[in-house]
Amino acid sequence: MTASFSIKKFCLTMTTVLSSIICCYCNADDVAMDGFLTRTLKGTYAVTSTVDIVISGQANTDLLVCVPYPESNTYQDIIWLDAIPSELISAFPETGERFIRYARHQSNLVSDKIKRNFIFRCWSIVANLNLVTRLYPYDKNSDTYRIYTRKPEGDNLQIDPSNSWVVAQCNAINEKVGDNPLDYARLAYALVASQFSYLTEEPNLETIIANKGGQCGGLTAVIVSLLRANGIPARPLVCKRPSGSNHVFGEFYLQNYGWVPFDITKDLGKENGFVRFGSYGDNCIIMTRDMHQSVTSEGGRRKIIKLLQSHSFWYWYSGSTTKVSVSNSIYGEQGCLRCEKVFIPYTWIDNLFMQGSMTSSQYEETIDSDLDGDGMCVWQEYVAGSDPKEGNDVFTAHISIGSDGRPQITYSPVFENEVEKARRKYTTCGKVRLDDNDWSPIPSGKEEDYNFFKVTVEMR
Repeated sequence: MTASFSIKKFCLTMTTVLSSIICCYCNADDVAMDGFLTRTLKGTYAVTSTVDIVISGQANTDLLVCVPYPESNTYQDIIWLDAIPSELISAFPETGERFIRYARHQSNLVSDKIKRNFIFRCWSIVANLNLVTRLYPYDKNSDTYRIYTRKPEGDNLQIDPSNSWVVAQCNAINEKVGDNPLDYARLAYALVASQFSYLTEEPNLETIIANKGGQCGGLTAVIVSLLRANGIPARPLVCKRPSGSNHVFGEFYLQNYGWVPFDITKDLGKENGFVRFGSYGDNCIIMTRDMHQSVTSEGGRRKIIKLLQSHSFWYWYSGSTTKVSVSNSIYGEQGCLRCEKVFIPYTWIDNLFMQGSMTSSQYEETIDSDLDGDGMCVWQEYVAGSDPKEGNDVFTAHISIGSDGRPQITYSPVFENEVEKARRKYTTCGKVRLDDNDWSPIPSGKEEDYNFFKVTVEMR
């Protein structure tokens, strides 16, 4: 029996199973004229975002938790590693943007967690406004115009194109520029940049205007209100950084050209010489692209979310002992991406080479290099767990014949760290003849049915 396996061959050491990167999502409203927008890669991050829900006291009768569902757009690529159950994904009725809707009705829920792991790749954007040599009338029947020129529902609005100060400023700017949406947008931006300052107090648009100041979200909302008052589609982009800090910037739409970014907090105190009118250069994850979004609970209760940046929640109950607390955390680590699931943190590369931070291009060159001449580049050795600085340390597989006469397949290196080991999937495949077309995964205990073997490793 043993002799019958003496002709067994072992073929191949390691294969990293690659997948195509998800393409940048663009809906019809996001398509820009060729050459109008220039994109430059700014950074890539592996992000973990968690929302924890804890209920104490008697059971709640109606709970609604809303969590952003960031998607790919002009500014970012979102590559999901953890799929969110489809039944949790809903869309805002006004904008059609998706979000995670976690609803419980008359349940005995004690605690739960909404966790998202994804790759975030951000781009610096510059709009070539010199291409705007002709201005086109807006298509007032389009969804873009209808949605992003409206006055939102609700009280204590931050976006309100009907506000008396907004309307007065709109009329004053129009007297200077006439029917020119680009010049109007420039003057609206200049007005806020020169007259407003950064303040932390901003419960609503009235207070922001009265104080001539607010946070990034409130200042952006003033400009959006001024633009919508003049029939120019505009919207705030509500963000979180991978570090956990918050930000809001905005954009307005030019018919037949596309969306134009602006980031007012970068230009406060200026009257001209703006650096962030028509450009964006931060590393923010865009969570939602509007304010004052409408949602409905399982019990039919309707609420308006003023700003969905990390989470929003409401609960209703009978009695007086129920308490619901919801908290969130977000962590992002910068690194390089080689396929959908192969993300190499900068910290791993820094620790490996002990030379401190490098430029983005240097990190990219490093992980694509075969530094030890063993035929595997650095990122492949990261997946395999071998040392990219040691030519004799490569991913290898071995075949031996067990006491039962069956072939036994093993591989090395094997991760001692259980967390790192769990992040990788190892598969043993086989062929009867080497010239067979496909390698087949081998069911446990069926190794003797094959003559040639291969072991693959991939990131989960």
